[in-house]
Amino acid sequence: MHTPDRRRRNDRWRLLSGLFWLAAASLGRPAWALEYQMHGFLSQGFILSEGNDFYGDSTAGSFEYYEAGLNGRLKLWSELSVSAQVLLRDAGPTDDGGPRLDFAFADYRLLTGESGELGLRAGRVKNAYGLFNDTRDVVFARPGILLPLSVYFEGQGARTLLFSSDGVQAYGGLNLGGHYLSLVTTYAPDHDLGSAEEERLSGELADQGAVSMREFRSARLQDDWGNGRWTAALSYIHGRLDFRPDPGVPTDFDFDFDLYMLSGRYNGERYSLTAEYGLTAFAGSLQTFGFPTYLDFLSDGYYLQGDYFLNPRWTLSARYDAGFLDRGDRNGSDCATSTGQPQDKHGCYAHDLSAGINWRPDEHWGFWAEYHWIDGTYSVSQLDNENKALDPHWSMLLLMGSYRF
Repeated sequence: MHTPDRRRRNDRWRLLSGLFWLAAASLGRPAWALEYQMHGFLSQGFILSEGNDFYGDSTAGSFEYYEAGLNGRLKLWSELSVSAQVLLRDAGPTDDGGPRLDFAFADYRLLTGESGELGLRAGRVKNAYGLFNDTRDVVFARPGILLPLSVYFEGQGARTLLFSSDGVQAYGGLNLGGHYLSLVTTYAPDHDLGSAEEERLSGELADQGAVSMREFRSARLQDDWGNGRWTAALSYIHGRLDFRPDPGVPTDFDFDFDLYMLSGRYNGERYSLTAEYGLTAFAGSLQTFGFPTYLDFLSDGYYLQGDYFLNPRWTLSARYDAGFLDRGDRNGSDCATSTGQPQDKHGCYAHDLSAGINWRPDEHWGFWAEYHWIDGTYSVSQLDNENKALDPHWSMLLLMGSYRF
């Protein structure tokens, strides 16, 4: 008997295969004659931390962090193309390393010209949020081995949830003088999350019911000017997480969340500066054994990163990244758990100072090294540190090598 998750996966693969072969047949020419591109990447990381585990048993040294992807784009005719990527990603308990369809969508360009463009995408589309969410799958396109923890929620296992959505997406851009204004909006119908996503979001409750995503929508408005030197963007994501317990399970929850991101970047010849500020509004109810708890709070985070280009192959970087569970409680003096119970103040904030170096000997290879000094445990994954007392002052060394083609 097939489970709902397996049926959904099979349906996606059948839909994707059908799009490729039906389109090829309708054009009246063999599939090999179509215009296509194939790319891929393989990245292996190593993490050695002191105080807390991150992406596996990193206090003992962990290679449990790798990413491998194979993607392709098939151009059916001048206005229509289809794209897809299969991904393997292991990141300790926050990602299981199994294969998944990372994105798969059809892209139809309604308008294309010197003044701008307009188009529609449908399928599993990449969500445009901040400067790096829709390119976070490839380390070459990230600002480091790790994205800033405070605004991209790397340590909380939310990568899959934020990166792509099954839905429809409209996008467009307009040239206005020296500016290029672009807008990307996404809408996803209500759907149940996969079992792996449920486990990362709800822990042990994943085996006691079903978690669904409702009312999901996102948008990003971006302005690029100065021949690409300057970028500014405003992003938004809204969603609602709903837990439907199995019979006899005494726990239920229903949460709304709104994510806002303000982004800015300057790219010079020898250096670049990037800054982003994220605000999360979280409201909902948690009910256990008939006793409801109502939550309503604002979290925020921000980072500033500078990169210095020694030459085309070598780059030095430094980043300050700070996140806070309650934007009105910067030092954690009023720190509390999600159920309102007091907890160690260090669990409600994190200050992360990091320095790194990147070497790209050619267009295919890249090597990264970065060291993080962290005060606070807000960005620590509980999945990595179950039944373990957290160290409020900790550090970690990350290394990664990657090949792309």
